[in-house]
Amino acid sequence: MPIRTPIPDLTGEPLNAHRVIQNESRLICLRYLLSVESASRAEITQATGLAVTTTVEALAELEERGYVTDPNMPAHSRAGRRPQYKANRERVTTELLAFVSWVLR
Repeated sequence: MPIRTPIPDLTGEPLNAHRVIQNESRLICLRYLLSVESASRAEITQATGLAVTTTVEALAELEERGYVTDPNMPAHSRAGRRPQYKANRERVTTELLAFVSWVLR
């Protein structure tokens, strides 16, 4: 895996947004979730055309960064369950605006 050169002054919310949108799979999942109330992994996989493992990895990263949540159960108690993912629209908006602001300054 290539070593990333840090981008000067890109930290905090702008950096978090950049990490999400730089990955096509995460961006595809996020865009889909912003268009629906909530969706299961299977629904996201079917709607986006991504492979199951790709969807799982993308959702895990989006959840870790606070862009999606499962309001019905915490991540540590999901074994054998079917979570419903929901986009955290407020966080997405705040961080993407911070990223755009960083780009435009």
